[in-house]
Amino acid sequence: MIIILKVDSNKVSQGDTFLALKGQKKDGHDYILDAIKNGAITVICEHGDYSVETIIVDDTRTYLEQYLKSKVDLSKVKMIGITGTNGKTTSCFLTYQLLNLLK
Repeated sequence: MIIILKVDSNKVSQGDTFLALKGQKKDGHDYILDAIKNGAITVICEHGDYSVETIIVDDTRTYLEQYLKSKVDLSKVKMIGITGTNGKTTSCFLTYQLLNLLK
């Protein structure tokens, strides 16, 4: 069984699982009903009682971290970080294009 886990309620479609993450400015718990309306059949959150399967966890961010660790072999992931004040988007785009040429 494949579980489609989404953290953006606008991108939820029928059969997905919605994970309510708390951010710096927004709380995913505020969007649970939107996710259900968009087709979420499971909600992972820190509190609440909803009309779909609801999994209550202590901390959704920790849950996501553990979930990803169980699904992805991080030793095989190659990552490039781009930081700075100006030019990040251009640098990301150029890096993406270059790496696609090397495939």
